[in-house]
Amino acid sequence: MIFRTEVLKSRRRAVVIAIVICVSLTSLTAGMIWRHWLTQSESAVLNIDYLRQYEDHWKVLNAQPVRVDDWNGQAVLLNFWGSWCPPCIEEMPLLEQFNAEHPSVQIVGIVVDQEETAVEFLNQHDITFPSLLMNQSIVTDMLKYLKNTDFVLPYSVAYDSTGESLFTKAGPLSESDLLRLLP
Repeated sequence: MIFRTEVLKSRRRAVVIAIVICVSLTSLTAGMIWRHWLTQSESAVLNIDYLRQYEDHWKVLNAQPVRVDDWNGQAVLLNFWGSWCPPCIEEMPLLEQFNAEHPSVQIVGIVVDQEETAVEFLNQHDITFPSLLMNQSIVTDMLKYLKNTDFVLPYSVAYDSTGESLFTKAGPLSESDLLRLLP
């Protein structure tokens, strides 16, 4: 009887150890897959070339038509904004001034607004850097892709002159943020 009890305890211990090992291996595998997915997604954001897929879908509201190739050799700041967004309105004069003073940097606005309202805003505030209007579902997809899943505005993505990502920022930019774009 004592022998049988010892065998049962030994089997239970072996089953528990086997379950712990299986759970550990499953967690390790899931973690590795998750890390790979995150790394892969982040590396895709690191280059401005992903924007090429949207070139036929955007309308420039306040400038001549633009293509990604127009920005070759320039640092680029993508800035998602809306005229209904107080922090967006607050940072616009700084963006416009920086755009005028630093031709080596191309600021590009991505409008999260209705066309008529956005055009009126651009005209009232004399915004000259290109502001692109796209279908809002495309803008939503872009924001998700760029890791702004909370859809915070303003949201900016900065690229160096080779098209590689420098930084992203949720919320208004400061002058020191913009200076990071300079060579």
